[in-house]
Amino acid sequence: MERRDFFTTLNPLDSSGDELKSSSGLSFVFSGEGKKDSPRILSGLEKYTGQWSSLQARHLLSRACFGGKPEEISNLVSNGLDGSITSIFGDVPNPAPPIDPTNGNSWVSLQYDSMNDYKYSQYLKSWWMGLIINSNPTILEKMTLFWHGHFVTEYNTVRDARYMYSQNELFRQNALGNVKTLVKEISKNPAMLRYLNGNTNVVGKPNENYGRELLELFTIGKGIEIEPGNYTNYTEDDVKAAAKVLTGWQDDKANIVGIFNQKLHDTNDKKFSSAFNNTVIKGRTGSNAGTDELNDLVEMIFAQKETARFLIRKLYHWYIFYEIDEITETNFIEPLADMLINGNYEIKPVLESMLSSAHFFESNNISVHIKNPVDFIAQTVRTFGLPVPDISKDYAAYYTLNQQLMNYSLVFQMNLFDPPDVAGWKAYYQVPDFYQLWLNTVTLPYRNGFTDQLLNIKPFNKSFIIDIIGLVQKRVSDPSDATIIVTELAEFMFILPLTQQELTYLVDNIFLPGLPLYEWTSEWNKYKQNPNDTKTKSLIISQLTQLVRFMFRMAEFQLH
Repeated sequence: MERRDFFTTLNPLDSSGDELKSSSGLSFVFSGEGKKDSPRILSGLEKYTGQWSSLQARHLLSRACFGGKPEEISNLVSNGLDGSITSIFGDVPNPAPPIDPTNGNSWVSLQYDSMNDYKYSQYLKSWWMGLIINSNPTILEKMTLFWHGHFVTEYNTVRDARYMYSQNELFRQNALGNVKTLVKEISKNPAMLRYLNGNTNVVGKPNENYGRELLELFTIGKGIEIEPGNYTNYTEDDVKAAAKVLTGWQDDKANIVGIFNQKLHDTNDKKFSSAFNNTVIKGRTGSNAGTDELNDLVEMIFAQKETARFLIRKLYHWYIFYEIDEITETNFIEPLADMLINGNYEIKPVLESMLSSAHFFESNNISVHIKNPVDFIAQTVRTFGLPVPDISKDYAAYYTLNQQLMNYSLVFQMNLFDPPDVAGWKAYYQVPDFYQLWLNTVTLPYRNGFTDQLLNIKPFNKSFIIDIIGLVQKRVSDPSDATIIVTELAEFMFILPLTQQELTYLVDNIFLPGLPLYEWTSEWNKYKQNPNDTKTKSLIISQLTQLVRFMFRMAEFQLH
């Protein structure tokens, strides 16, 4: 597959309804596909020792974080691989909670307010979008988003913004910690209890919803179905037993916590199948029964190596690529699963090894992800240094802007705090399309409309636009040279370099169609001599906008 082929099959329309002439007819090889009859990548978990340049630094920031500003990329280049890994895994202070921008007060610990809860949920989404965009280059928010898409809950079902905030904080506090601890905590989290009916799971009438998803989606996975009700990794009887272990948990609306009611707990022994070595979880009584049996259940599940493999594969889809062939399974997934087990499921060392590996920096893994909507928005804003209001000085403007950005993410089909279902976003598991699901005839025109507005084409916020002349003056070494403009803007906007043929096409067909190079030099020098000449300035802006608008539409900008 060629990168550009997929994009041109969409036949996208721009915001004015005109077909986008985005195909140059050039070959942009989608290196991540490879031939199906040969291994895609042979390297494994060994540490990367190759060239360390802005390309590798940008790849790391784009995948592990939400991209980087040019100066942040330069810092990582100076730091080298080891220093860069240390930097992005550095400690991050806990953010202040979201507020109601109409009065400046936080609502996260107040009594539930049914009249205002939906409004609070929108503030919550804006708050998180702001954290993502304004965070220093750190893996913390990216992992918080990963866990949100893994242990899924939806505001539209939970209907309590306080609960959703509490769960988000749980993910952030445990994002780089112990996975077993996180599973134990999420199992009694009030949002999860309400979302998967754990709060109605009681002795005599067990509700299997959470027990099923705990096994199928959150920890070990089904594996291949052997026969009806019997999967490779567990059975339907195991789901029933897990549900009984989890009886008695309730959500406390006043204190926004999960609580255990021993009167609603099944105190009988719970026997599991041969998939779990016929383990029996001893039934208990008393106030600690719920916690003790939950701990036993989690320890039993995590004693199975397939649980580690399942989690590593999900991280691989999130950070590296959608395809896992046999070589990758052997050389990368298996040793990382061993590391996770041997480290008692501490996730940070595993992530550090993954993101430092030769495998991660293979050319076949660079610029092969289609950016998810949050990545697309955050990386665009961060790359171009767009002016986000300072929340400490103008929180109303801050929330307004981030709500607008959140609305874009929604129409791009990634709605924070409201994934499509309990399995999360399909781009990370839906065979065979995976990441291609992010782009279709609905979402691509919206993405194009978003970048158009940043170029002051029907702007949604007149203070939130790219100063196109300022961009060239700051990022291009010689703005009077059309070839240098195209070359250096491509280096600024894309991770992988373009070929000379591609650069020539951009100059001759997009930037200066039918015009000799000296025409641009003449116009630029004329503008420099008299910046107040509105006619010349308008012409300069028009030509630069035409170029950058096209580059926004190129496959290379959609990929990371």
